[in-house]
Amino acid sequence: MFVPQLNILRFLAALAIVVFHYSNFRSLEAPACIENLVVRGNQAVTFFFFLSGFVMYLSYSKRTVDFRSFMRARIARIMPLYWLVFSICLILILVFTDDRPKGINVILQFFAVHAWFPGKALELNYPSWSISVEFAFYAICPFLFGLIRRFNFKKFAMFALSVWLCCQLVHILLLEGHIVPNVEALYQLILYHPLMHMGTFLFGMIAANMFMTWKDQITIRVARLLWGAGIAIWLYLMMSDNPIIPYGHNGLFSPIYAVILIGISRDSGWHINLISHKLFITAGNVSYGIYILQAALAMILIDEFGWSFFPFLIVLISLSWILYVYFEKPAQKWILGRK
Repeated sequence: MFVPQLNILRFLAALAIVVFHYSNFRSLEAPACIENLVVRGNQAVTFFFFLSGFVMYLSYSKRTVDFRSFMRARIARIMPLYWLVFSICLILILVFTDDRPKGINVILQFFAVHAWFPGKALELNYPSWSISVEFAFYAICPFLFGLIRRFNFKKFAMFALSVWLCCQLVHILLLEGHIVPNVEALYQLILYHPLMHMGTFLFGMIAANMFMTWKDQITIRVARLLWGAGIAIWLYLMMSDNPIIPYGHNGLFSPIYAVILIGISRDSGWHINLISHKLFITAGNVSYGIYILQAALAMILIDEFGWSFFPFLIVLISLSWILYVYFEKPAQKWILGRK
């Protein structure tokens, strides 16, 4: 099942992460609530994980999932641009900096498993840590769908919710220093390891099942109430000073994401038709390039040439769009053997 109105959310999430990383928003003297929203833009990575679980369930829950064909499709979609940007980052680091990446770091990142090893997650192209996490999810996806077919979904949902709750508890305890001392490897374990985000991905699968099960019972009015209330609560948490936000990075807001995605997926009308337009679908597809290219392009345009944020952002979006059309899509077709 393809829900086109969700693609624009990927684009907006990618923009939020780029704004978080590279905009000098504090210099604009914006209201505190807007500044909070910008400096918490890294929360969008967690949303990506949730959305990935949601979309994977919609796409594969009614199909037989073969591990080999599934991973081939995922590699075809993700890895061509990943390897291109990885190579560019490696060259840029060698040319423009005094750093000499260790061989083990190069190997781990080449195979997109660097986030699995605390202390290695942010080497070379640092945003790629989340791609490493996604690949861990992809590797177990066929197994998860096998569990769902073997057992009923209620049992799987109980298992998934238990994993999510455990992830939140461990995350809070580690952040508060109640388990082991605060060291860099521990910090990376807390924020970047796939196990710490597994619950978010599984919660997305639960939300997708809820949508597929209840979509005929949810009226359009209720759907709009769901996504409207969900976005309002999310904005309040993101823009206000509250004790919850420090613990949100690893999927604490998953219940809110579930309400938003179920509501938007069920809604219809001119506004849904608008964000389902081909332009916005393509923008969602381009979002991966925006995310994975940001560090490499910033190293050139911002660090070396001193560009300001908005010209950099325009070039980033434009270049990502070009690469999607003329590199990503052809490479994907070639790997999958399609004409």
